[in-house]
Amino acid sequence: MKSFMAVAGLIMVGMLTQTGCTVTSGVPPPPEPIVEFSGPTPYVGAVWAPGHWVWHGERRRYEWHHGEWRH
Repeated sequence: MKSFMAVAGLIMVGMLTQTGCTVTSGVPPPPEPIVEFSGPTPYVGAVWAPGHWVWHGERRRYEWHHGEWRH
């Protein structure tokens, strides 16, 4: 019985991937990234972490988090 269930599960996964069925969370895709100018490196070893959109579910919108230099 376990092998039957395993085979049935694999068949269902295969069917879902072939039909393009996807699970959505109700969150819209983020906007295009904002191009930010990082400027010169402030110190040796600094790495630029680019900005990114963050979804705020309670506000039902994306907010931009600016890029920053990290070490």
